[in-house]
Amino acid sequence: MPGPCSVAAGVPAISELYPEVLREMRCAGVHLSVPSGSQRLLDDFFAAGFTITQVESACRIVRAAGAAVQTAYSFPCP
Repeated sequence: MPGPCSVAAGVPAISELYPEVLREMRCAGVHLSVPSGSQRLLDDFFAAGFTITQVESACRIVRAAGAAVQTAYSFPCP
């Protein structure tokens, strides 16, 4: 059984099955890199491929597994 770990994940990779995997791995935390801004900026400037609602959902899923959520926000260039 692996020891406590921390992982980096993309928002789209986190699904409803993720909590089970995190618990199995005894994962202490998940790092998410999230561009900041409106949905229009995420779509047009960053081509992020996910919605603000998906970011919120990903955070809830990770927390439901008992893991901490760490985020790094990037800001759009002028």
